[in-house]
Amino acid sequence: MLARRLARLAVAIAAIVFVGFLGSLWQAHQLPGSVARRLSHGGRERSYILHAGPAKSKTALVLLLHGLGESGGSIERRTRFDAVAERAGAVVAYPDAIAAVWNDGWWTSSSDDLGFLTALADSLVKEFGIDPTRVYVAGFSNGAGMAHRLACETNRFAATAAVSGYISPSIAGQCRNDKPISVIELHGTDDPVVPYDVQLTRTVAHWLSYDSCAEPGETLQLPDVDPGDETRVSVEAHVHCRAGAQVSLYTIAGGGHTWPGEAFQWLRFRRPGNISRDIDANQVILDFFLAHPQN
Repeated sequence: MLARRLARLAVAIAAIVFVGFLGSLWQAHQLPGSVARRLSHGGRERSYILHAGPAKSKTALVLLLHGLGESGGSIERRTRFDAVAERAGAVVAYPDAIAAVWNDGWWTSSSDDLGFLTALADSLVKEFGIDPTRVYVAGFSNGAGMAHRLACETNRFAATAAVSGYISPSIAGQCRNDKPISVIELHGTDDPVVPYDVQLTRTVAHWLSYDSCAEPGETLQLPDVDPGDETRVSVEAHVHCRAGAQVSLYTIAGGGHTWPGEAFQWLRFRRPGNISRDIDANQVILDFFLAHPQN
């Protein structure tokens, strides 16, 4: 009996290693129109993937931050955000965290991610002549936490989008950005990694207070476009906030630790839970961004 268990374990480990190897090759292959670049900051060479698109006049800049243990290349492939960015004439950059972890307040490191990401945004705004009031940041999981931190501690970004992630209490307590900022949060109720719980409630409450939003918000149940995905989506929108800011929460009932509408995943068990096909997070986020320039 023990021998059989050990044999099955060995097979399982070998399969995981093999799939991980395939995944590394898959992520290393450059997507069309994207280039790998580097930026020197704080005495370190930092890397990112850039997708500038063919439009001569650039409408906006989006930084899209990967989750824990991932990379800029993997979140680019996972979300396929390039397509919606191209249609809108937006530039999108996918930065890499040092050791694959962002210093978001939940996870800590010696990396100056705040400074690096702000410097990256400034550099790309200058390079492509982008309107500095149309600079945005989105993130997934650990990247979502980092997006919240950037919104809280800098005045560089007009709006932020967080998918399956919330703000660290230590960061929320030291916000020093004095400008209103629009925030959109998308979160699955069955997320086993970053649970849909009191921390999410506190995150939304933080931004409602910060943006001086009037209560109550408007809640809308969205159409069940794909009954087979086992999810339903509702949105709670707070539009009466200072200086035209907006705070919205997309609740994905039955959704997991996933990016709504994401592409097929090579390693499914790393993406636990249902993927909602009722909305395309890329389009939802970019539409939200373009509707909210910085005031």
